[in-house]
Amino acid sequence: MRDFAAPGALTPYVSPLRDAALSPASRLLAANLLQRFPEWERFAAIHDPGGRLDLDVPAPSPGRRHRLVIRERPEGSFEVLYEHDVASARVVADFLFTPDAPREDAAETADFVAGIVAEEILIVVEAPWYFGVNHGRFIPRKAFFARADRARFTVVSWRGTFDQRRILPVP
Repeated sequence: MRDFAAPGALTPYVSPLRDAALSPASRLLAANLLQRFPEWERFAAIHDPGGRLDLDVPAPSPGRRHRLVIRERPEGSFEVLYEHDVASARVVADFLFTPDAPREDAAETADFVAGIVAEEILIVVEAPWYFGVNHGRFIPRKAFFARADRARFTVVSWRGTFDQRRILPVP
């Protein structure tokens, strides 16, 4: 197995959360995420066996029932899940950690999460969300607002800056 914790640009994640129990991939991702968002450490948990990281971060705006979950799956990939209050919808993105480039994979995952937090990445749920058919997808903010076909959708963003709901009849 490749040594994910070998010397590199990031300092390994050191925490009272039983650091020695973190898997090598979780240690790299935790270093990336908690270097950017140190206040998230209180939302971290470690799943045994295997020492898989699980971050469950509530949205920062009061009254929003939104959360961002970043977790290592048993097979070694990472899941970034955004759960919001539009029909209890969940949007998921998966990130694989490859043996050839674990640091790059950790940085890519952390960059994606940072994009959600900076509201550069939006969650777009297009009708018919109310039937549970489409739980949504992650879309870069610039790409979404450049689209012309935005007649029936709901947009969700981390702090709520870009939240919109527009359900119009189809012409």
